[in-house]
Amino acid sequence: MASNTIKLSFIAPLYNVELYITRFMNSYLQQTLLTETELIIVDDASPDNSVEIIKSIIKENPQAAENISIIQHET
Repeated sequence: MASNTIKLSFIAPLYNVELYITRFMNSYLQQTLLTETELIIVDDASPDNSVEIIKSIIKENPQAAENISIIQHET
């Protein structure tokens, strides 16, 4: 990630949001200043499939992958 171009960081906590995460990710990916933002997702050991959904969305949108980070907690 080129930190000198990042102007805005979003930090999103993740826990049991499987029903809403696709809508959230699509909203983030539609931003016009996508290259000037970063998204940091913090998974608080969510028992649902939220992280897998995010990884699938990132795989489908490789241009945004470098500006999206997932931090996963074990507990």
